[in-house]
Amino acid sequence: MIDNWPVDDKTRDELETLKTTHHLVPLPAYDVDGNLIQLHAYQRSLQGAHVALYFNMTHWAIARKGGTHGNDVLTAEIQMIRIIEPPHQTTMPSKCKVSLYIHPDSNCNKKLRTT
Repeated sequence: MIDNWPVDDKTRDELETLKTTHHLVPLPAYDVDGNLIQLHAYQRSLQGAHVALYFNMTHWAIARKGGTHGNDVLTAEIQMIRIIEPPHQTTMPSKCKVSLYIHPDSNCNKKLRTT
C-alpha cells in the first residue's frame, strides 16, 4: 500500500526502511463534504487549506522522587484531518523572483536573452 505514497525522492529510501519495522497507516483526511481524500490528492487538497485537526491528547503526571521535581508528559496523536475551507485558487500570475542585483532597465516579465 505504501508503495504508492506520494513522497519526495529524498524520503523514499526512509519510507522503504520503515516498511520493514513499522505498520504504516495513512492519516485520514476528508474534504469539506466529508469525503475521504485519496493519498495522491493530499498535497493538492491540503496545501493552503484551513483544516480542523482532530487528535487525542494524553497526560502523564510523573511524581517527584527524592529531591527532583515532578514532571508532566503530554502526547498528542492526530486522528484525522477535515478541510473546513479549501485552498484558494489564484488566477493571478506568480510574481517574478527578485535577485539581489536588479538592473534598472530590466523587466521581470521578459526573459533575458543570452548570445
